[in-house]
This record gives sequence, C-alpha cells and structure tokens, in this order.
Amino acid sequence: MQTVKLTLKPYLAEYLQKRYPATEPGLVKLPPSSHLYYLVLASLRTRPKGAEEEGNVELMLPNPSPYSGKRRPYRINYLAPYAKDRIASVVYAAYWEECHRYMERRIHVHGDTIIGAASSFISVHGLTLSNEDAILKNYQRWRRRFHAPKERKT
Repeated sequence: MQTVKLTLKPYLAEYLQKRYPATEPGLVKLPPSSHLYYLVLASLRTRPKGAEEEGNVELMLPNPSPYSGKRRPYRINYLAPYAKDRIASVVYAAYWEECHRYMERRIHVHGDTIIGAASSFISVHGLTLSNEDAILKNYQRWRRRFHAPKERKT
C-alpha cells in the first residue's frame, strides 16, 4: 500500500478522515466513485530524488485500473505542490458544499433552526475541530449571495 501526504487546514483534515476512513486510524481511503479519487490519480507523478513527504493527512493511493497503462503506485507516487494545492481547494469546496446542502435540508425539510442545523452537521459527522460560529457565518454569507433577490432588467 502506497500513501502520499498533504497539508490541509485542521478542520478539513478531520473532515476528510471522518468522511473516508481507512482501516488504519488517520489514513484516508478515497472511494473510486469520488471526484477526488480521480483527481489524485491524474495528479500523480514520478517522485523526484530527495523529495520529502510532510503533511497532516495521509491518503492511500488509488489502485490503478487495468486501462491506466504504466501508472503503478510503487513508481508513480508523488504529488507536486501545485497538485496538493488543487486537491486542498477541492476538499475545501466539497466540505462547504456538503455543509450547505445538509443545512438546507435540515432547515427547509425538517424545520430546524440555522444554529441547530450547524450543530447537527458537526455532531452527525463527528467533527471536533469545526466551529458552529464559522459554519453559521459561512452559511449566512452563502445564502445571502445565492438566495438574494435577482435584479430585474428593464
């Protein structure tokens, strides 16, 4: 089993570890059905000599499909800094997308308050590093931006 490390914000690292747990604690195993799986697979490169691995999240490398040619994890097992930044931004977007979707469902279908939906998101996902206030503020900014009345053109 080959792994690669990347650095994420602590709450995103915790989210990823809880969302895609592996058999070993602290390890992340991405399912082949996720966009992140294919992003990591496409971003892998040959490791340069002397390249050090550091980060707070350890991803198990995807198993190559029989159609992927010579992309074997024992040889192609390095993520360049720009690829790590891209993966971090995709994880950030996925976290907030799931949070907003969950909160919308809890508020409009189940009738929860916004604060109740934020605390429910934290407890359902088992997150300890996420902050209710940060989730609440982000949700309110998102809602103001996307649910604002549209200006009519005359």
